[in-house]
Amino acid sequence: MVERADPGTLTWRVHPFAERPTRGWLAIVILAGVFAALHVSGDDGFIPLAALVLFLSLSPYFLPTTYELNATGVTQRIAFVRFTRRWEEFRRYYHDDVGVKLSPFAHRSRREPFRGVWLRFSGNRDEVLAFVAAKIGESRAPDRPAANE
Repeated sequence: MVERADPGTLTWRVHPFAERPTRGWLAIVILAGVFAALHVSGDDGFIPLAALVLFLSLSPYFLPTTYELNATGVTQRIAFVRFTRRWEEFRRYYHDDVGVKLSPFAHRSRREPFRGVWLRFSGNRDEVLAFVAAKIGESRAPDRPAANE
């Protein structure tokens, strides 16, 4: 679902669990198995902590995510949490069939998964790539991580 309330803004919503429910239910069964193994091993005290960590790490898959690209930057909303980054923070980007990675590094880095922003497409690949290209510049294919990063 792509919205254009403002001509300079691109907004869309992605919900991977709803788009691929079979894969989502398989993930839930695997998580239940992990919790059952923790229970059987006698580590019941770790179950709430494990559930919290797994829920937070998998929330972009199980909860809808709304993306907004505008003149100043990128906003990502998952439930009640909102992340905003300015275009000036990104030095390059690269994409695949699923989404586009915005990177703050000039070259690929091991820190990129923690510092970059991943935008998942929702039938709007060309629109998103055109918007990102206009703000960041030419796309670059991922290269090997630099030795010092």
